[in-house]
Amino acid sequence: MAFKLAGKKFLVTGAGQGIGRELSKTLSEHGCKVYALSKTKDTLDTLEDECENIHTIHADIGNWDEVREKLKDVEVLDGLVNNAAYVGESQIPSLDVPKSYLDKIVGANLLGTINVTQIIGRKMVDAMKSGSIVNVSSIWSMQAVPGYLPYTVHIIVTCNKTKICADRTSSFGVNDINPTLYLNRNH
Repeated sequence: MAFKLAGKKFLVTGAGQGIGRELSKTLSEHGCKVYALSKTKDTLDTLEDECENIHTIHADIGNWDEVREKLKDVEVLDGLVNNAAYVGESQIPSLDVPKSYLDKIVGANLLGTINVTQIIGRKMVDAMKSGSIVNVSSIWSMQAVPGYLPYTVHIIVTCNKTKICADRTSSFGVNDINPTLYLNRNH
């Protein structure tokens, strides 16, 4: 299948490893300018070394103000891939999940993607630019996964957030994809 992506500009969150890293590399190979955002500096550095069209942004998606500051000068893009997510260190029974753990996962996975969508989406709307926003969700949005309450709840909400955004934006498409669980070396 041939992609006509040369010259397009994308932001990929969670670009330091896993799906985000491979997607960033693939977009770069197809001639795209890629802004790769990750909280892990060393993996961003190696990504930038491997691909010429990649511009790295070192930020923690869970830090609302930091992300806004880092993205304020990013140009109007053709697309955004909200891929960053934190699954958690281990399984925790639903009745024992501490609020601090919920805050960490919801802050990064849900609020972080809303923040990035607002920033990039607003720039697209203001510039009357058509494009696409893709939220990487999970197959877990369709099933109960014991021990992963915060992650599963965020994934379900992400799918509905996608539907809400898609209904409210006419100048660009908003979609989600639901791959199976992908554990990278840090999970």
